[in-house]
Amino acid sequence: MRGRAPAALSAEASALGLKDASLLRVSSFVGGKFVARTGSAESSADGGENDDNEDIVVVNPADGSVVARVQNARFREVQDAIDAAAHSQPAWAAKSPAERSAVLRQWHDLIKAHEEDLARIMTLENGKPLSESLGEIRYGASYVQWYAEESLRMYGEWVASGPQSRALIIRQPVGVCAAITPWNFPCAMITRKVAPALAAGCSMVVKPSELTPLSALALAELASRAGLDAGLFSVVAVSTQSAPSIGKLFCTSPLIRKISFTGSTAVGEKLLELCAPDVKRVSMELGGLAAFVVCDDADLDSAVSALLANKFRGGGQTCVCTNRVYAQSGIYDAFVERLAARVQSDIKLQPGLEPLPEGVRQAVGPLISDSAVDKVERHVKNAKELGGRVLVGGERATDLGAQFFQPTVIRDCSEEMLFAREETFGPVAGVMRFDTDAEVVARVNAVPFGLANYVFTQNIGRAMRISEALESGMVGVNDAAISDARMPFGGIKKSGMGREGASHGLHEYTNLKYVLLGNLGAPLNPPHDTTPAVHTRYAALDSAQVTGCSRSSIVPRSEPLTARTADLTLNIRSLQSRNTLLELTIRRWAMNAKREREMKGAVEKREESERRGEQEEREQEERERERGRGREGLIGRGAAKAQEGARDGFGKLDSEEERDGGGRDQFNWEAVKEDKYRQNYLGHSVMVPAGRGGGSRKLTREDGAQRAESEDPLWYTRAAPSNTPPGGDGGMQSDAQERHDSGEKALKRVESRRKDDIAVTLAGGVKKNSRRETEKSRRELRLQRVRAGIQEAKRVEEFGTEQRHIARE
Repeated sequence: MRGRAPAALSAEASALGLKDASLLRVSSFVGGKFVARTGSAESSADGGENDDNEDIVVVNPADGSVVARVQNARFREVQDAIDAAAHSQPAWAAKSPAERSAVLRQWHDLIKAHEEDLARIMTLENGKPLSESLGEIRYGASYVQWYAEESLRMYGEWVASGPQSRALIIRQPVGVCAAITPWNFPCAMITRKVAPALAAGCSMVVKPSELTPLSALALAELASRAGLDAGLFSVVAVSTQSAPSIGKLFCTSPLIRKISFTGSTAVGEKLLELCAPDVKRVSMELGGLAAFVVCDDADLDSAVSALLANKFRGGGQTCVCTNRVYAQSGIYDAFVERLAARVQSDIKLQPGLEPLPEGVRQAVGPLISDSAVDKVERHVKNAKELGGRVLVGGERATDLGAQFFQPTVIRDCSEEMLFAREETFGPVAGVMRFDTDAEVVARVNAVPFGLANYVFTQNIGRAMRISEALESGMVGVNDAAISDARMPFGGIKKSGMGREGASHGLHEYTNLKYVLLGNLGAPLNPPHDTTPAVHTRYAALDSAQVTGCSRSSIVPRSEPLTARTADLTLNIRSLQSRNTLLELTIRRWAMNAKREREMKGAVEKREESERRGEQEEREQEERERERGRGREGLIGRGAAKAQEGARDGFGKLDSEEERDGGGRDQFNWEAVKEDKYRQNYLGHSVMVPAGRGGGSRKLTREDGAQRAESEDPLWYTRAAPSNTPPGGDGGMQSDAQERHDSGEKALKRVESRRKDDIAVTLAGGVKKNSRRETEKSRRELRLQRVRAGIQEAKRVEEFGTEQRHIARE
């Protein structure tokens, strides 16, 4: 069967709705061109006839229609692709990283420019919704862009391994690589393998899935337009029957240095076995069986939304989609009810090219083949037989097509069910119950796979504990969209080895090489030595450099040491000088530390002394207040007697009646000091005590007659000497004299008291910032108060004398 003419291909492309008809390619891309089919069978390298000569029929999973017929690559054509890759790789590796980066950038730009056609081709051959296909094209292009930039950062290392040696650690391209990619991501699985290989300087031969070869051939067409050298990137389309022999050729060819495979664990194990004899480098991304853990403190709406996007994307046919759902007992019923409700309301089962209806958030397309539908149906039946209860779906959607299966939710599931032990690769979510974190971690880790897991909790500590305990290469916490070109993608255990994405994906296509540069000679740095001989020698060397003389002319011919030995001696002295400098530096640090400790100790002592002084001052003041309160009564009684004596001469003292037995009346020094009574006296009036109510009142001439019979002797005034109190002059004079003598004696006793007691009584509580200033102020205040007291006592005596004279008159 011969290949179709370009005009026929253009018509087919137009019928498929492609804007650029040249993107629809139906033959392998080998050595920089799409090879034409010869029409006759050729012998394979092992002497047998190659697989059948029939074309690879690409079928639309939605309706079973034929999208295109692709030429099945012959064994010889695959070998030609390997030879072309080996021939072109050295020249590509010799290019600068910037040149390789420019080609990759151009390839990325072309992918973005034709993303709609590429997405349409993907939906036609894979069946996924058009929106998902467009998202994958952009996701795949991001790997090309990332590695176009990462190629500029393929750094090495430099190590000073010895005094006269240096070590270089460099990265070099592995060489020719081969990749085998799956059908579930026809674009992204190719770009994230080819882009890092080309960025590192390798060449690549790709065998895409026989179910989706059109996307790979379209990418090869765009790479050729970007200016990629012929032979660096080849795509060989091989039928299902020919795939085992081509896989064996990849693994056993001495030209191929690395194999990258994404697919089932069973196929990966066979490829590893074939690569073992040559110890060929491999990268494997195999089965997943991912777990989705929902803790009782999780945001249930957020968890349900993430599960829908993760589980039903691509119809559940992805390696990182959830296969086991675990919900904690406390929220189990609420979670499964919300999940079932959201599956019914948010998801629409439909062909991939149909537009998404309004109100529907997510579309699910057909499964890739009839065998895929049979497996999903078998898993659902097994779950029902073992006690699972189907809440939503659970059957084929025959009204849409033979390869459609309803999105399904099953509750009350257990690990005995098939879906908990092998990948379903379909739109089925079986939910299991767990009680504790330790329990669910043990159950998740019980399987031999470890690609990706997901944890939903609002407790960051819980999230860290669970994610670190889970045995998988990737963990999504409160998010199930983990794929990113900037992040390392890969698993552990039977889920594979190696990483794709990030800088680690670039390193997968490089070999580390350690290069030692030895016997480089002594360092040229002058030593830091102050020895006179050394100083003189290097001063001469410096002058020689200035004048242009050679160094050998400076060394005397009679010198017994060679120039190299002398340099070694100087280097030793330089090291000694550096050690001395280090010692001085350490001593300086020690002295500074000691000085700092001493200063700190002095500050602490000063603060302690101040605190002790303040405490002593407070105690002294307390004692003085106690002594003042003890003598207060005595002073008050003396002052009262002085007040009574002075009352005969002039009523200028403010007297308070004794309270509860008295002994507490005090001399009114402030009234005396302000001389209010003297002013009243000069105004020809006398202030007479008003009694218990406090204060005083004026006594006039008119009051004299009315007060004649009063017991108060101070009713008289200076202007009315004739108003004599009862009892006559002699009695008055005798009483006045007696009271005056008693007051004078009391004042003398007050003056004889210790100055400290008087000061505390009159000015108690005076405080200053400094003890010295406080003591000085106290002494001055004491003297002032004593002088004032003496002066006022004299005035009282004079007033009393004047009153006696007035009385006589």
